[in-house]
Amino acid sequence: MMNPSQQEAVTTTEGPLLLIAGPGSGKTRTLVNRVAHLLIDKQVPPERIMISTFTRKAAFELQSRLLHRLQELGATVNVQNLLIGTLHSIFLTLLDKYRTLTHLRKGFRLLDDFELHYLVYRNMDRFLAIENAVYLTLKDGSYKDPTPISRTQRLVYWLNKVNEEMLDPQQLIASNDVPIRALGEAYHLYEQLLRELNALDFGMIQMTMLKLLQEHPAVLQEISGSIQYMMIDEYQDTNTIQEKLILLLAGEHGNLCVVGDDDQSIYRFRGATVQNLVRFEEHFEPGACKVIELDVNYRSHPRIINFFASWMKLCNWKDGYGTSYRLEKTIKPDKPDNGKTSRVIKLAGSRNERHWHEEVFHFLNHVMERGVITDWNQVAFLFRSVRSPEVKRLTDYLEQHGIPVFAPRRNAYFDRPEVQLAIGTFAVLFSSIIDERQLPSYIRTCTRLLRNESLSPEHIEFVVWVKAMKKSFAEVEQGAAASESLLDLFYELLQFPMFHKLVATKDLGSARESREVRNMAALTKWLLRFEQLHETNTKELGVADKLLSFFDFIAYVQEIGQDEYEDESDYAPSGSVSFFTFHQSKGLEFPIIVTGSLDSTHYSQSDWIEETLRPYYARQPFEPLAQTSEYDFYRLFYTAFSRAQELLVLTGNEQGPDYRGRGQLPSEYIEPLYRRLRSWRDPNVYLDELKATPVKPIVLQRSYAYTTDVSLYNDCPRYYLLRRVFGFESAAGTPALLGTLVHFAIEDMHQTMQTGTRVTEQQLEAWIEEHYAALTQTGLEAPVEMKRIAYEHTFNYLQYVRLNELGVVSSEIAVSSFVGDYLMNGKLDAVLERDGRYEIIDFKTGRKPRNDEEQSRYKKQLLLYAALWENRTGLRAEAMRLFYTGEADGEQVVSFTREESELQSAMAEMAATIQRIESKQFDVAESPLAVCARCDFKRYCHGMAAV
Repeated sequence: MMNPSQQEAVTTTEGPLLLIAGPGSGKTRTLVNRVAHLLIDKQVPPERIMISTFTRKAAFELQSRLLHRLQELGATVNVQNLLIGTLHSIFLTLLDKYRTLTHLRKGFRLLDDFELHYLVYRNMDRFLAIENAVYLTLKDGSYKDPTPISRTQRLVYWLNKVNEEMLDPQQLIASNDVPIRALGEAYHLYEQLLRELNALDFGMIQMTMLKLLQEHPAVLQEISGSIQYMMIDEYQDTNTIQEKLILLLAGEHGNLCVVGDDDQSIYRFRGATVQNLVRFEEHFEPGACKVIELDVNYRSHPRIINFFASWMKLCNWKDGYGTSYRLEKTIKPDKPDNGKTSRVIKLAGSRNERHWHEEVFHFLNHVMERGVITDWNQVAFLFRSVRSPEVKRLTDYLEQHGIPVFAPRRNAYFDRPEVQLAIGTFAVLFSSIIDERQLPSYIRTCTRLLRNESLSPEHIEFVVWVKAMKKSFAEVEQGAAASESLLDLFYELLQFPMFHKLVATKDLGSARESREVRNMAALTKWLLRFEQLHETNTKELGVADKLLSFFDFIAYVQEIGQDEYEDESDYAPSGSVSFFTFHQSKGLEFPIIVTGSLDSTHYSQSDWIEETLRPYYARQPFEPLAQTSEYDFYRLFYTAFSRAQELLVLTGNEQGPDYRGRGQLPSEYIEPLYRRLRSWRDPNVYLDELKATPVKPIVLQRSYAYTTDVSLYNDCPRYYLLRRVFGFESAAGTPALLGTLVHFAIEDMHQTMQTGTRVTEQQLEAWIEEHYAALTQTGLEAPVEMKRIAYEHTFNYLQYVRLNELGVVSSEIAVSSFVGDYLMNGKLDAVLERDGRYEIIDFKTGRKPRNDEEQSRYKKQLLLYAALWENRTGLRAEAMRLFYTGEADGEQVVSFTREESELQSAMAEMAATIQRIESKQFDVAESPLAVCARCDFKRYCHGMAAV
């Protein structure tokens, strides 16, 4: 049953709607039922509904819950046709569709946050060469000598600000204000760097999307006309340019529902502005926007609700003119306030930090021994940062005293022995080329650990191998050719017991229990990233400056910090007490929340560049600059406090200055509520009467693909375990340039033919020339002869299409469908039409396989893709074809007809494979030697006597 406010939100579908959803108010349930109402009751086609969530995980969870709800209602709607995801992912999809109207070239890529910072870091000299750009790298007007990383972070902040606030770079360059002009020129340089890479970052996605819609009104009309209903979750965390884009897309229909809670607006540092939510109604005629408040809290005990409501009342949310910067609201509990147990208490040390650690330890043991909790995961600790020395000392103490801790974001990755041993091995291997004294201090720490570990007799073979490899790399420096990449070297290490034992895990349990093997897998990602970002090839591996770049890269990653593995479907692993940041905890809930960082305070922000930049904003900021820090402070702790279901505990060391020397705990802002709390040891707390509920699991729909799951597992279950489950990267590197060139040119051909335009040989040559130039500009090396070969491959296909009078229905089609209780994904190269009949075609640039087994596998894949496409479109593909672009005439096409019995057999075989994957059957009875010959893990398997 839904309450009246939830029901009203579900059925209010026409026109603008502001849905204010407080913590624990059943927001996701309401959104799921609202989408189901549109799909079932109003018969809205799923492709006409757009839903934006704050994170990818939230999108997947919403989609999973919607599927289950539709199944409960007996509906057969294909939810895969919904336009659902983060705003960034939705805009990226649209940019890909209309790419030719932007500056982007085929195959453009998205830089993640790390790549963005590293790009600026590597080019800092170029940025600092801009007159007065140094001001953009200083924090809060400080002229203290900053570190290279802090310079990078500060400059990236200002570059993002240009996108988030829709600033005009040319206007900035023309400014008489010194730092503003420097920002305009720095942004121009940054745009140039991205164009050279044919890349976007998250901020540039939005700026490029805005330019597309403003410069091409027909595109805006087409997109807006295709979307009938829009729902934007976490609207308080959107920024200025996102709101502009949302309102543009909603302009055609006006059916825009935004959902959020201004009290949980905690992402100002990412450009978010609470103004978007608080002033949403002002975009429409008076009375046109419906406002509904979800005011019943289904999560927290009434006394916890009273506590965090009282917390917000401590702040003055109005300025001297009576303007309020907070929406008034009242949160109602759905539970009665009964029982003697205090629901908000304190857990304090009263002598020193060790006493605080002891009190935390005794509290945790008490609630476990008295049956208040039955699993450590029912308790979560929240801090402003879990990387602080204070938190590290607490987690170390608990682990040393037998309480397991799950804290993947405490920056412990590079402190793990398994990581340091591998990095130390690389340093020692190349010590004949580079002087260890040149290496960063962290790398030298790793070499010391390795040498100590190598003293054990069991590592004699490893030591002999290292000496031989050192000699071979010394020869590389003298002119011999190297034979291995960094990833190749890493996989050689797995044959030796020192590293083999770290990977040879039988425990596929929680993220904590498989930490060592997952950390090793994460290291392969960093090795691959280095090789891609620095365009390292095997011939350069022995060159000293490349190696120094590698160790500098590792030291850079180590300094900025690296999180450990987290399972999105298991945010609180059983058997461990969890540690989260306040921001990380948003959207989660726990029976018992222990909140630290009680020494926190706030201060008035005064950044002279910010103040100078404000007149250039497309829209003036909402909140007074002097109050923003205070408002953010109260919202942040409100978010933390409201995670608690049954018990909220405030914790800290009350005596003496904290580790930063900032005074006693709690701070003056928290003290008014803190002083009223009873200690957990107070008998009047009646703590033993509490029986905490289990942690609620997150339901995420499982997803599989034929090529990367079913086929991979059937090749070798052990390889699947290491690659897909644990995430080891392949040393094979990026796709071959020839295949990429041919694929891009054929895609251009299809898009042109879909418009009814004839493709000429001259167009084909121009496309290949364009893509060759773009790919080689990013660092890929290829002979000019590659262009001629790519043209021949592509022309072969063009001739086939012409001779058979084929029409292109669609190309590069992502298809998916729910099969049982999991999602099956695939991607079709193209669907062609011949005499009113449809056929699926898949391209291969290699030679036609000479064995029936591989052909059979391709046939099963295409049969499944045909079924997925039919389920999505309702159209039936009668034939499936493989086209081998490099084969001679008459040998290029392999055709399959669709037989229902074969399709059912392929579906059953796929289901059986997925069942084995889900039951974690990864043992190998007999090694597949044909697969082993090209496998990264063959030396690992030698180490376990499997081959």
